[in-house]
This record gives sequence, C-alpha cells and structure tokens, in this order.
Amino acid sequence: MSKLYTLDNRQFISEASDTLVAVIDGSTIHSVADFYSAISKALHFPDYFGENLDALDEMLYDLDWIEHDHVLLLITNSPQFLQHEEAQRSQIITLIEEIDNPYFEVCFM
Repeated sequence: MSKLYTLDNRQFISEASDTLVAVIDGSTIHSVADFYSAISKALHFPDYFGENLDALDEMLYDLDWIEHDHVLLLITNSPQFLQHEEAQRSQIITLIEEIDNPYFEVCFM
C-alpha cells in the first residue's frame, strides 16, 4: 500500500510510486493568469516560465526540475475551473490532452 505525505496542504508524494501529486482548486481559477500562477506554484515552475500557452507546453513536456519519476496534477472543483472563460479553458484542456509526456498526468475532479 502506498503512503501519501502532505506538503503545504497542496502537494502529496506517493512513496511507493515516486509520484508527485499536486492539487489546484479549480474554484479559485477565474482567469488564465490565476491558472498560470496556480500551476506554476503547484509544479514549482522555474522563474523563466513565460505565462503563455507555448511556455506551458514546454514546462509540461520537460518537468526536469522535479525529482520524482511521475507527476499527477489534480484539478479539483473542475466545473468551476475557468467557467467564465470557455475559450481559454478549452485551449488549456486541449494543450494538456496533447502533452507528449508519459510521466505527466492530469485528473479533473
């Protein structure tokens, strides 16, 4: 059985699978800027993250600064995630779906 450890009330590390599980509360994401800030904090993006879709694509493809073998991003309260920004929501979800990184997964909850 794997163990989960809480870090900063937002992150968990699964000892058995060497997976970093980061959580973003979708109810707090009202704008694309909110999303970029939240994902940057949750996944400890480097300072050079450009806060745009191209930069997000590069960050999620790479993830070399994370010492765990796998990364799982949980977006809770997903119906509220960018609920008034449908075009941006769609672009972000499409980008996430198309990321070619077998070590990165996202779960909308």
